[in-house]
Amino acid sequence: MRRRVFCLIALVAFGAAAEPEVRQVFGQWSLRCEQPKGGQERCSIVQDVVTRASGQRVVRAAIGLVPGSTEPIALFTLPLGISLPPGASLQIGRGEPVRFPIERCEAQGCRGGLKLGPALVEALKQAQNAELIFHDAQRQPIRVALSLEGFAAALEALR
Repeated sequence: MRRRVFCLIALVAFGAAAEPEVRQVFGQWSLRCEQPKGGQERCSIVQDVVTRASGQRVVRAAIGLVPGSTEPIALFTLPLGISLPPGASLQIGRGEPVRFPIERCEAQGCRGGLKLGPALVEALKQAQNAELIFHDAQRQPIRVALSLEGFAAALEALR
């Protein structure tokens, strides 16, 4: 599974080049696609969490499909300067947090992800919100809210 998550991280490297085209917006999620030269079109659904004061992106949640797989994979871009050893967690509604490793950090932020099996997909479709939990340099938890408004429709459009 780690290999598939890493492959998606390589495929969905948003921010490394020009932003993909926004095809459609579903609540807080947007369907974005890009056509690499000589390659197959790649799409994902994306939500950016930004600060109210500056409009600067704090977190990006991107969900895509690895070619040949029907199960989506979530990729999260987190701020630089966070503590890497504890990893991060996704808490959907009031459910138990699902831990995942932070794979690497680069100029756009630190990235990690997880495979979204059927139970997680269903939980995301049913819940109103989720939280990404990661830790600052002093290992204090930071919780960032994600809206799930429009998630089910966005995922359907992605598939």
